[in-house]
Amino acid sequence: MPLFDVDRTDDDATTQACTDAPNDCSLRGAIIRANQTVSATVYLSVDHSYHLTIPPDAVNDATTGDLNITANMTIEGFDDWEICMVSDCTSAIIQAEGLGDRFLIIEKGSTVMGNELNLRNGGHADLAAAGGGILVTGNAHLTLKQCSITGSHAQKGGGLAIEQGQAILHQSDIQFNTASQSGGGLWVNAAPSLPAQQLLAGRESYLSRLRGLQRLFDLCGL
Repeated sequence: MPLFDVDRTDDDATTQACTDAPNDCSLRGAIIRANQTVSATVYLSVDHSYHLTIPPDAVNDATTGDLNITANMTIEGFDDWEICMVSDCTSAIIQAEGLGDRFLIIEKGSTVMGNELNLRNGGHADLAAAGGGILVTGNAHLTLKQCSITGSHAQKGGGLAIEQGQAILHQSDIQFNTASQSGGGLWVNAAPSLPAQQLLAGRESYLSRLRGLQRLFDLCGL
């Protein structure tokens, strides 16, 4: 199983080598490489913030804007266990403030696992777009464990939008996100798998708060 250890925090699509040499593996570069493999794991470091800064353009892939994930992979945000045994640590942060795009789009039937990630301040420049933080589409499958999505905005699904596919959230927070139309925290085009252990604390759309909350409760069986 391929392993890509991200060793720099800047946003650079060309640093894809991801060898033992220093500073040769950005988050974007690791995702690009992982898309070319099968069941890769991308490791981030605790107490580090990875800021996506390359704006989106006409090329809809992982080289610009949001990180397009098209292959099965795991993204680990809490890898330095030996360090954290002797001091308090914060899971890795993926930051999209000012990008004009979301953090991630999970597509093309891929299965993606995110572990202990803090995803902050995403928002698509297209006001009609879904998924300010993450968009799941193309029959993809997303699982988030001990993750958070905060401070993101979209027309539908400010935090997370499930357009076509499934999402499982375990001990994860979707909170303080907004939407101009529906689903400030979560918008679902078709009911996903939602286990009882999850915590969905998304702030609903200011235009449809009650309707969005009712739909969220229906999906969760509450």
